Amino acid sequence: MSQSADDTQDWFWSEEWQAAEREVDADLEAGRVDTFQSADEAIRFLRRYSSEDSSLWRGQVPEES
Repeated sequence: MSQSADDTQDWFWSEEWQAAEREVDADLEAGRVDTFQSADEAIRFLRRYSSEDSSLWRGQVPEES
């Protein structure tokens, strides 16, 4: 059953999405987060991280221009 007043938001209440939300909450609570001062800094991190384990991002990190 939907918990939203707007049917276009039903995806948010799916069990799959709610499981992902719980995983994010656990990561935040455990301090498994990174913060960045800029988008460029975040992209550099993602490139470095994805090169260590390319299966994590499946090549979705933009190439450096």
